[in-house]
Amino acid sequence: MLPDSLGSLVHLTELVLSNNVLERLPESICSLTALKGLWVKNNHLRCLPPRLGELKALELLCVDNNRIESLPTSLGDCSSLRELYAVSNYIPSLPDSIGSCSALEILHVNFNHLAVLPHSLGACSALRMLWLDDNRLVELPDSLGNLKHLTALWLKNNALTWLPDSLGALPRLTVLGAWNNDLEALPDSLGHLSSLICLNVSFNALTAIPPSLAACPHLTQLELRGNPIQFPPPDVADAGLDAILAFLRSHIPPEADLPPLPV
Repeated sequence: MLPDSLGSLVHLTELVLSNNVLERLPESICSLTALKGLWVKNNHLRCLPPRLGELKALELLCVDNNRIESLPTSLGDCSSLRELYAVSNYIPSLPDSIGSCSALEILHVNFNHLAVLPHSLGACSALRMLWLDDNRLVELPDSLGNLKHLTALWLKNNALTWLPDSLGALPRLTVLGAWNNDLEALPDSLGHLSSLICLNVSFNALTAIPPSLAACPHLTQLELRGNPIQFPPPDVADAGLDAILAFLRSHIPPEADLPPLPV
């Protein structure tokens, strides 16, 4: 147990409490108004102080590998927060207030119990990297299409059956990993991902790949194994990326609203 007097260290900028057996943090920790980094991974925490949002200077929060069942609503008041790591906890949902974290660039919440995401997540306009692997997600909010700075989106090992069309509005997305889900189709809008380099949709329920995907000018990695693909035909799908893209290009409808095809 930590003493309440911890809150008197008002000039403290970094606090590392990882690899202990802490079951709670004292409320007084919220008086550390100069704190920029807080690491409490590998403990036994079940919750965080409700007044966490009073840490206005906090830029990095790491609570990986605890037993946390919810994040405080006041998290949205952490106006300087740039990096949030909450891997391997028991979190079933993110607070709606997370949309107020306008400085948030990295959100890492793998290995939790997330089933849905708040629509407000799309208001995190600075978000660059979003890890949602190994949760229980069945759908994604359309608002993710508002994350114009997002470069990497990881969704593996969830229960997704579809991806929102709005993902095609992410101009900086380079990596989309969605293997080991239940995807039955991919949206045509993925053809608008002008920065996409890697798409991994292995081990889903896909029978067809949209021809629009051939319009992605920088696509160099396409993982399709473990799907019952019929379009392109299996012999084309097994022939590699160049053969797949050539086949898809030949099947793009003339009226399709897509960027110019890469040469």
